Amino acid sequence: MLKRILILLTTICLSTTLALAVQTAEPGTIRNDCPGSVHAQAQMLKDLGLFKGTGKGFELEKPLTRAEAAVMVTRLLGAEAGAKTENNSHPFRDVPAWASPYVGWLYQNGVTKGVSGTEYGSGRNVTCQQFGVFLTRASYEPSARQALTDYGKKHGVDFFEANAITVGDETAACDKAGFLRADAVAMAVRLLDSSFVEGVDGEGNVIADVSVAQALIERGVFTREQFKEAAWEVLEPAYFASTADGRRSEKESDYTLACVMSGVPVLRTGDSSLHYVYTGDGPTQLYAARDNGGLFVVDPDTLALTALGSGWGTSGFTYFGTIGQTDCFFIKDEAYDVLTITGTNCKRLGLTVAEPVAKPDGKGGYLLDCAGSVCCLDAEGLHVASAPTENSRLTHQTNLFDVYEDVNAERTILSVAGKDGTLLGSYTIKNDYKGDLSYAPKVEGVKNNVLWGGVGYYQVTGGKLIQRVARPVYDFGTIWSDNSMVVVTHEPGVRVTYDGGRGASPQRSGDRLVRVALDGTETVVLSGTEGPFGPLVLGKVTEAADGRIAFTVLVPTEPFMTGAFTCVLERGRVTVKDQTGDIAFWYGEDAAQKAETWLNAGK
Repeated sequence: MLKRILILLTTICLSTTLALAVQTAEPGTIRNDCPGSVHAQAQMLKDLGLFKGTGKGFELEKPLTRAEAAVMVTRLLGAEAGAKTENNSHPFRDVPAWASPYVGWLYQNGVTKGVSGTEYGSGRNVTCQQFGVFLTRASYEPSARQALTDYGKKHGVDFFEANAITVGDETAACDKAGFLRADAVAMAVRLLDSSFVEGVDGEGNVIADVSVAQALIERGVFTREQFKEAAWEVLEPAYFASTADGRRSEKESDYTLACVMSGVPVLRTGDSSLHYVYTGDGPTQLYAARDNGGLFVVDPDTLALTALGSGWGTSGFTYFGTIGQTDCFFIKDEAYDVLTITGTNCKRLGLTVAEPVAKPDGKGGYLLDCAGSVCCLDAEGLHVASAPTENSRLTHQTNLFDVYEDVNAERTILSVAGKDGTLLGSYTIKNDYKGDLSYAPKVEGVKNNVLWGGVGYYQVTGGKLIQRVARPVYDFGTIWSDNSMVVVTHEPGVRVTYDGGRGASPQRSGDRLVRVALDGTETVVLSGTEGPFGPLVLGKVTEAADGRIAFTVLVPTEPFMTGAFTCVLERGRVTVKDQTGDIAFWYGEDAAQKAETWLNAGK
């Protein structure tokens, strides 16, 4: 499988949204998430010698011919002078003299193949798809490009696609609207931020250590200072630890806090003990921390440091929110505490936070889970309220109530409080597996006024928490004719799990469907049995309607994956209506029939 080893970059212009040019002065369809307009981006490329426009200016609102695209792509690679000097040959008969050196250079370097063996298509307007392929090929060293081409031919794959430069449906939308010079400029700016592929190993894996912009600097097309000057108010700066030349290094001391644009570190602190804390849409300032616990405000234009404090432990700071002009961090010493920063004024609150989790309270503040209490931090300060029990943890929130769980290896105490802190109810649920905390009953989901999981099924109504089903409930559906429920559950002491996917923890589930009437009467409608796919594991009750119960049955397929049958139980018989595509591959074309026979034996 093709793997692209990317350099450490914060995406600047590849983080885009599809924005159509409707009622806007900006021409073109492709939009970069950059401070500078497309005109500013064009000027940046011109300042770097990568784009010249025409005698009438940039003419961004006009289409681009394939001949003009050849000139632009050659300039983007810093190869114009060499192309003119070498005047490479090509087999195309429709190329005007002024474009021939550029087309020849692209042809000899494997960037273009033409539209046929003898035609380049010079007079045709280039499409977004074609220009994207040009740029994708241009992001490869010629030897790497040839190696990947050869590998692709051998395996019947073409790796050079436009969507290495465009995102989602942009290519189709752009070609539908008409590809313009403005779109070419926007895509060229993305090319600078792309990884530059310098080699390909024997398995088709590409090796890329720097961005295209950094590669052009190393080739002498422009200098780092010229790039900083041209890009400073056009591209969005990113701040993280980088080496001096943007290349990866095995030495930790080579990385220092830097301002990076398109993979080029344009500013660096030179202090390897200083590391990045947080910046982005949230905090009001850029922060950095030193290994000894020192915290600093960083000037984003110069990387100058203003010290905020020291001696706060070396485990770091975690930003969790901003209240007005105050930035809020968790700080770790022997335990988690909270630090608030307004400008250069710091205040450590002296809390003991159970875990570094802050949840918005819906009023502009944050709820913090502290030892034995819940603290609300807002613009007026810190407010502390007692938790339902000494070890309660705030685990779920809605607009109406907050859910607390006090979990140990023997039992779980479930408590629900109103938004004013009033206790609405509390239940103690014993653990089926005493001493095994990982299987302690917990809340799996909360929606509207109900909550469910290993703790059972509950409703918050009339200002009270009411337990409706005491047994574990992993999913449920309602039969509206009598308001009874069908729940996915299991008997006490039974462990039912399914694989959550590669890297995910196993998910809890049940091995039987139980119908629960309004008065609490339970009727088993499907029970667990061993079958051709292993033990019964149920997924979702996708629908419960009059006389019918729709549900899914989960079965293992390839390693670490789970497939599903979609079933309906009606008039005492299970019918398999559908299945995921992987099931037939693993269990045969008669898998659905096997499942029906198995499930009907377990009703």
